[in-house]
Amino acid sequence: MNIALPESLEPLVRRRVVEGGFACAEDYVRDLILADQEPTADWQELGDMERQEVERINGLLLKSLGSGPPVVADDAFWECMKQRVRERSDLEA
Repeated sequence: MNIALPESLEPLVRRRVVEGGFACAEDYVRDLILADQEPTADWQELGDMERQEVERINGLLLKSLGSGPPVVADDAFWECMKQRVRERSDLEA
């Protein structure tokens, strides 16, 4: 099985391989998959609908990784977001 990852993830994977003492990227990914098979206590306490929602959100987060360059969420960014919300609120009033 071959799995393609976005180029933007390559530096992260390489860093995790070194930091985790893995022999190669395949070993790192295998470790992630094995860890994913072990449900956490928090996960076990969730109901079916909550688990589905967590899985939906995780899917959206994974999808967003390939959506474009990262955005720095600094104070200026949040001020801009607040202004946009205010403007929309004014339009809907």
